[in-house]
Amino acid sequence: MSSPQSGTSNEQTTNSETNATINAITDFRLPQYGFAEPRIWFAVIEPLLEARGIKSQIAKYGMVLAELPPSVLTEISDFIEDPPTEHQFDKLKALLIQRTSLSDEKRIQQLLTGCDLGPRKPSQLLRHMRQLIGNHKVDEVVLKQMWLQRLPRNVQQILIISGKSYDLDQLSDMADSILDVLSDNTISHVASDSATPCHSTPTADTPILA
Repeated sequence: MSSPQSGTSNEQTTNSETNATINAITDFRLPQYGFAEPRIWFAVIEPLLEARGIKSQIAKYGMVLAELPPSVLTEISDFIEDPPTEHQFDKLKALLIQRTSLSDEKRIQQLLTGCDLGPRKPSQLLRHMRQLIGNHKVDEVVLKQMWLQRLPRNVQQILIISGKSYDLDQLSDMADSILDVLSDNTISHVASDSATPCHSTPTADTPILA
């Protein structure tokens, strides 16, 4: 059986922890919410919360909600209206990452804005895209689709029909060859159309043989 003194001591400890948490929350603001990379945002704020001694799930949950912009609050309105009774912060974190993270395709689109074929070969374009993507994890299927979209339509059609069994690097080599053939044919056609005819129309100054 615990003594009255022991109960008083426990109450004082609890009150002290509560006051410390309140003071830490009052004096502290989280960084602005990161739309594109919520994982990174949480990776930044969690050590900050830990350093301030803010460990309560409900306290961290409330602080995160206070920093969310209206557009994000709308996105998770169902969760806010019926919040969980435990692990509130952990569940909010998981939901925000799930609903507001950019998809692989959108992330690549941002990284590759303004990246087009230009004077490059298709294989050079692919290498350039991979350099821009860097260490970001990107599904090969998504990268393939984004690369194909930057090729001439006739090259796209040939690759889609005949390149199903090839990996992306093999496809890029095939695209180089296709583009070379198409370019050679175009040059030959232009040269043929612009060639000087072998016969000429006689003029008044041209002597006419009897």
